[in-house]
Amino acid sequence: MSKMRLLSGFVAMVVAFSAQAQNPYAEIEATGASYAQTVKYVGAKPGIADFVTAWIGEEPEDELNGTMYEIWQKHLNNKPFDKNQKVTVDAKNGYVCFEIGDSDDGGSKTIVEMCYWNCSDGKHKVIGHSVQQFYGGKVIQSEFGGIYFGIYNNDTHKFVYSNGSNLGVDDVKTGMENISYYGDGNGAYFFENSETGEHKKITEEEYNKAQEHHPVVTYTLPRTGKNIIATINNLESGERKVQFVWNGLKFKQE
Repeated sequence: MSKMRLLSGFVAMVVAFSAQAQNPYAEIEATGASYAQTVKYVGAKPGIADFVTAWIGEEPEDELNGTMYEIWQKHLNNKPFDKNQKVTVDAKNGYVCFEIGDSDDGGSKTIVEMCYWNCSDGKHKVIGHSVQQFYGGKVIQSEFGGIYFGIYNNDTHKFVYSNGSNLGVDDVKTGMENISYYGDGNGAYFFENSETGEHKKITEEEYNKAQEHHPVVTYTLPRTGKNIIATINNLESGERKVQFVWNGLKFKQE
């Protein structure tokens, strides 16, 4: 390889490193640019209410966002909520929580939390959005459940969506990733471990017990403080918690 090509490669690496140092979210912003959302606000900077309004949008694309939109519009216009609807807005701490439904009497309930973090680069904010769903007082797995993020740029007044892994919030291991329980529809039930290859027939009682204790991970956003708490629910041995610590730009699992 010629010295010129080596020098050219070195310069390219320096430029890339410099760009990353100046903007730690450059790749995320570039990837999500076509879906960037504008945050409208009055004053020197946006607050949590502005982020919630932008996140929900004016044309919700699914049932959950549609319900949140209706509730949020009631809040903004000082109109009464329906039964089993509640919104907690803590502007000082940059936190909002929606509570929809009631699971105490065998029904369903959804909790949506949103908050934001000021980034140490002084140019961005990270917006957090978590969803927990319950049925009969028990945490359940659902299509909406989980945690999502937005990267807000102070200069462009826009944010792009991001998954948790981009920010260090990787999937929490429950120990059940390779294990499954299923029935054949004819009254027979089975256990399978895809890692070890074990496969055996089990009783209906064993199957029902496994379903009762199927782990579901939920994420609690901070109303105060900066760290995220992940909880592994429904374990026979009890809940297990994992903390993700904020370092100014992303999170690290403890």
